[in-house]
Amino acid sequence: MATPFDHNTYSFADTDWVKTFFYAKPTHAPGTVFSYNTAATVVLNALVEKLAGELFLDYMRPRLLDPIGFSKDAWCIQRPEGGSWGGSGVLCTLRDLTKFALVFLNGGKWEGRQLLSEDYVKKATSCQVATEHAVANETESYGYGYQIWRTANNGFAMHGMGGQIALCLPDQELLLTTIGDLQSYGHSHDVITAFWDTVYKSLSDEALPENKEGARKLADTISAMSLPLPLGSAGKTTTPLLPSIQGRKYIMENNPMGITQMCFDFAGDTGRFHYTNKSGDHVLTFGLGHYVSGKFPEPGYAGRKINVPGDLYACDAAGAWFNDDTLHLTVYITDDYLGALRAQFTFRNNGVSVYMRKAAENFLQQYQGFGYGTAVDSLGCSCLC
Repeated sequence: MATPFDHNTYSFADTDWVKTFFYAKPTHAPGTVFSYNTAATVVLNALVEKLAGELFLDYMRPRLLDPIGFSKDAWCIQRPEGGSWGGSGVLCTLRDLTKFALVFLNGGKWEGRQLLSEDYVKKATSCQVATEHAVANETESYGYGYQIWRTANNGFAMHGMGGQIALCLPDQELLLTTIGDLQSYGHSHDVITAFWDTVYKSLSDEALPENKEGARKLADTISAMSLPLPLGSAGKTTTPLLPSIQGRKYIMENNPMGITQMCFDFAGDTGRFHYTNKSGDHVLTFGLGHYVSGKFPEPGYAGRKINVPGDLYACDAAGAWFNDDTLHLTVYITDDYLGALRAQFTFRNNGVSVYMRKAAENFLQQYQGFGYGTAVDSLGCSCLC
C-alpha cells in the first residue's frame, strides 16, 4: 500500500474506478511511502479478475473458500464499470471471516491441508512498509503487509471499515473476529484497544477454571443486547406539547437536505415523520422507546452494483423526547449497505429547528445539515401522506 497518490483516486461519481488510478497525477514516487488507498485494492482486484477470467470469489472458491466451508451465498458488490468491488464490498458472515483468518493464523493451513503458500502467508502478514509516520492512531502504526495490518504484540489484522476485524495473535494462537457498524460511534480502533486493555491482559497459558456464574451473566448480557435507543434511559416517549405538534405542517426554508415541508403524527408508542424533498413525498415510521423495522423511504440508492439503484434499504427507527420540545430520531440502515442517521427536531415559537447527521459511505447524502421551518395555521398533514 505504497501508492504514488496522497488520496483515493476514485469517487462514487466516477464511472470507471480502475481508470482513475492510471490517470491521476502522482504526488510522489511509487513504492516509497505508505499511503492508504482503496483504489490500489480495486486495481489489484481488477488485475486478478482479468488474469483469472472470472470474479475473484469464483476463482477463490475451489482453491480456498469451499475447502474451509465459506458461505455459498457470499457475494461482492460490483464496481460501476463491472467487476468486483474488492476494496470494500464483500458480504459474508462472521463465521466466514473467522475461517478465512484462521487459515492465515495457521500459516496457510486448514485442518492439516496447505491451502495457501506458507511463504506467501508469512510475507503477507509481515511488515512490508512502515506506517507509523502516516497514520493518526496507534493501532495502525506497526506496519502493513499484503492487504493486512501489523498490530501490537506480534499480531496482524484484517481491519475493515466500521468494525469488520480479524485480529490474529500467533504467539497465543488466538483469533478475535468482529463484524458491525461503528461508523457513527467513533472508530473501530476502539474495539482493538478495548481488547488489549481487557481480554489480552487476562490471557494465561493455563486453562481458566470453570465459572458458571460468569457464564450465566455473559449469556444474560448477550440475550439482552439490542440497538441503543436515542438518549438511552433518559429518553421520554411523549410530551405535553404533543397536541400542538400532532399533524401540524411546517414549511421549510432553503436547507441542505432539500426538505420543503414536514409534519409528524403520533399514535400510542409509534410516530411517523412525513416530509417532502427533491425525490418526492416520504413517510418514515419510528417507535417511541423501541425500534420499528421497515424500509427507509429514500429511493435511488445502489443495489448489487454501485450507482445502479436497487430496492429501498431495510432500516430500524426509534425516537425519544429529550425534553418537552425536542425530539431525537435514530435510524439504522440494516441492509446489504450499513449506515446510520441521527436527527433532532426542536419545536419552539411556532417553528421547528432541524439538525441531521449521517454516517454512511455512499448514501444518506441528502440527510445532513441544519434547517428551519415555520408552522402553518391549519393542522393536518394530509398533503404529505
